Amino acid sequence: MKIVILGIQGSGKGTQAQLLEKTYGWKHISGGDLLREEEHKGTALARQLRTTIDKGLLVPDEIIHSLLLPYITHYEHFILDGYPRTLKEAILLDKTVHIDKVIHLILPEQEVYKRLQDRRECVRCHTTYNHAKPEQRKGYCDFCNTLLTTRADDTPEGIQQRIEIYHTETEPVLNYYKKKGILEEVDGTPEPKTIFNQLRKLFKTTNTYQQS
Repeated sequence: MKIVILGIQGSGKGTQAQLLEKTYGWKHISGGDLLREEEHKGTALARQLRTTIDKGLLVPDEIIHSLLLPYITHYEHFILDGYPRTLKEAILLDKTVHIDKVIHLILPEQEVYKRLQDRRECVRCHTTYNHAKPEQRKGYCDFCNTLLTTRADDTPEGIQQRIEIYHTETEPVLNYYKKKGILEEVDGTPEPKTIFNQLRKLFKTTNTYQQS
């Protein structure tokens, strides 16, 4: 089973991907996590990526695809979190692997602002906390005991820019998968457990799949 989870920023893609991984054993592959791992290397590419992300822009298609390639070709069962982000990436992905199902988590824009402005991140391990996943000690990371900060791109201006990019770049991807007949739309506004119960209904016949 090869799955893609798409949705506007703050729609809970990562949370649902983690729940699917825990329940079914499918490998959770996050483009954002891979970009952060690349940043830790301190290379020129890493610095370029940070500049691009802080501006609220999309990392070039070829770069993100090259980072994902070793994972999507290695695992038989996986969940791609937030990728592909553009139609070009969707076509590149189709040339590499066969995607079985695409989940679209739908979230109103006003809820996007509310969730992202409430989001906090550990500067050391990059663990993210929000209304659905609060930290145990307010303001500090559960793992590093480091003071949490607001991400540089979670300003109102940054959020608006990313929303505009999502409508321009990612909505054509949804139409692409809808035409292929593999798109499933799920309401992203309820609590994570409620959303996950909806996803489990979609995969009720696939619970024997395990990570390869």
